[in-house]
Amino acid sequence: MLLKLIGILIVAVVVAVLTGFNLDNRCDVWIFHNFENVPVFYTILASFIAGVIITVFVQAFNSSSSSSRDEEYKSKKPGKEKKDKHEKKEEDVFSK
Repeated sequence: MLLKLIGILIVAVVVAVLTGFNLDNRCDVWIFHNFENVPVFYTILASFIAGVIITVFVQAFNSSSSSSRDEEYKSKKPGKEKKDKHEKKEEDVFSK
């Protein structure tokens, strides 16, 4: 547990140092308008946040449709047919 905490802190420090060194790097971004001299860090941060938001929405809408498929699958109970066939065979053997 302590090793994981130390590892996370080391990764956070490395990310912070690399971020600090790269704050001066700038680029031009076009999102329906040309934004000039935008720091690369802001571009990466905005892309990450947009990805998280889109993932949350996709999972939210996907889970509602998958739960209905799960209920449909559970109601069919695969394997039940096999059990019924075996029970019928056993009944036939014992009835003779």
